Amino acid sequence: MPGAPGVSTFYTGAAPLAADLTAIRTFFNALAAGLPNTLTITVQGLGDIVDDSNGALVGSWTQTAPATVLGTSASGYASPVGSLVHWLTGAVVDGRRLRGTTYIVPTVNNYDANGTLLGAWVTTLTTAANAMFVSLGSNLVIWHRPKFGPKPVGGGPRPIIRTGSSSGATGVFVPDKSVVLRSRRD
Repeated sequence: MPGAPGVSTFYTGAAPLAADLTAIRTFFNALAAGLPNTLTITVQGLGDIVDDSNGALVGSWTQTAPATVLGTSASGYASPVGSLVHWLTGAVVDGRRLRGTTYIVPTVNNYDANGTLLGAWVTTLTTAANAMFVSLGSNLVIWHRPKFGPKPVGGGPRPIIRTGSSSGATGVFVPDKSVVLRSRRD
């Protein structure tokens, strides 16, 4: 489909266990009826460990990957249009509430006549996100990237203006609105 492949990145406070990856798979699997049957979602069994403060890779982890998720709807869809989940935290960074976002794009048959999301889809998405949030518990974190300054004249690494940080997720919110996910491939 246009714009594919896509990626959703989830951060954890510690290397995820097989049960954590299964919780992410279960989240996407709960949405399968609202996803096109041309869509395959794979939860990878490997990932990087990132230093919160500077974004440097400091290691990696491996785990048994769960089975893939297949969308089940044969209906037509608009490829860049879907919905999203906000992962909430109690942290404030640079004067703004830190939150993560997972885009669920594309989705199928989930829209009201006015272009917003069907109430049933908002409920399905909220229920699935809450289940994942509860399963992952304090291991689900939202990472805020560090802010770097310009490269110094004469070379060398860019200075860090604000260190990165992470905070544990405290809840989920699914807004009743359609979203468009754009990429450089559009």
